[in-house]
Amino acid sequence: MASDRSGCTSRISLRSGIVARRHTWPYYRERVKLQVRALLHPGETRRWLALLNEPGALNELASRQPHLVRKIYRPYMSLTYGCRDRLRALVAHYALMAGKGLMPLILFAAREPIVLTRFSGKSGAPYEISLLATSTLDREGDLVLRLTQAGALVYSIAFSLVEEYGYSDQAVFIGCLQGPRGVDAMERIREAGRELHGLRAKNFMVRLARQIGYDLGCRHMILVGNRNRVAHHYRKGLTFADYDLLWREIGACARADGNYEIACEDLPHSLTMAAVPSNKRSEARKRHALLQSIMTSIRSRLGLGEQMEHYEAVAFARSTSL
Repeated sequence: MASDRSGCTSRISLRSGIVARRHTWPYYRERVKLQVRALLHPGETRRWLALLNEPGALNELASRQPHLVRKIYRPYMSLTYGCRDRLRALVAHYALMAGKGLMPLILFAAREPIVLTRFSGKSGAPYEISLLATSTLDREGDLVLRLTQAGALVYSIAFSLVEEYGYSDQAVFIGCLQGPRGVDAMERIREAGRELHGLRAKNFMVRLARQIGYDLGCRHMILVGNRNRVAHHYRKGLTFADYDLLWREIGACARADGNYEIACEDLPHSLTMAAVPSNKRSEARKRHALLQSIMTSIRSRLGLGEQMEHYEAVAFARSTSL
């Protein structure tokens, strides 16, 4: 059983989701909002609080991260999601994390980034891929992969593992793909493309999430469309990348709900060079070898494909049935 530092399960209530200082106007305002939302969604509220109060790592995570309590009430992943959809997605995500023995890793990643792998680019420039479990992108995904070069951000991708009606398996849901800011942002992105042997940094991040999803047992990936991005809900006035264009470029199919879909797939062990021009085959081989090396390192770091300790799968699955 996972527990907090005192060895006891923390009691999680609606008030646990209030971040404002007690006995202040913001505190009472947040309290009223939560109570109204709980009255509007009584069934979902009961199920979510019951889950958060189960002894285990999720209870510990909720005690450390108050925003988790109110997550079922706020825009999350896609503007097509209602409260019930958000609850279903969160339950699926944390059930899979527990089932794979990854909750201890998630707890650590909620405190500080976990380095999944370090690698050298084409010229030898050092790059790093890290995992975060909470970040400024928490409305767009419960996990964030971050690519950095010498400590400077190149790209981040936020995603969760969700369940949807009509599907027998879970899916990777990408809710955000974000580049760096600053005067040298575009140069960092272009340089990363060169260092990745011609692979664009944003495509590289999608490929990593796609592979992690595959290794976790997901067989398809959902990609949020432009009109469904929750970022539009609270970042007015900013210019965003055209997600729809990128998803079409990687071969994803448009869905009726405005999002896109593509199969998760394993990176092939070898390349078929027949369709690659002869003058680009050397670069293609190096790019493929680099991807294989990176994904092997990440898979090993996450313990995917192995029997890990701290399995809570059976107890967690029972407690999360909707």
